[in-house]
Amino acid sequence: MKKLDVPIGGVRWLTVTSPEGAEDVELVLEPNNFPQARSSQKALYDAGFPAAVFTTNNIVAEYHRLKGLGVTFRGDPKSVWPVTTVPFEDTCGNLIMLVQPAA
Repeated sequence: MKKLDVPIGGVRWLTVTSPEGAEDVELVLEPNNFPQARSSQKALYDAGFPAAVFTTNNIVAEYHRLKGLGVTFRGDPKSVWPVTTVPFEDTCGNLIMLVQPAA
């Protein structure tokens, strides 16, 4: 859920939090309004390198929950010892990795 939305010049400082997560943890997406940032973002995305990694205790349930909400995944969860991973795309041109550590 949105926590902060502060105008700063031609951009906004926008942060989001999870209602189930720690109260003091916020995420911010850096703007890519200049050519170098856009080309760097695209290169990372094209190479399959995640911009962020989120962990979960139940990757299968989270995968199905997010998929039901319309999230675009790049495949199904795959075990790569000692973790299970699945990448997904955000709506801003970034790749995000969902990870479940081995028990």
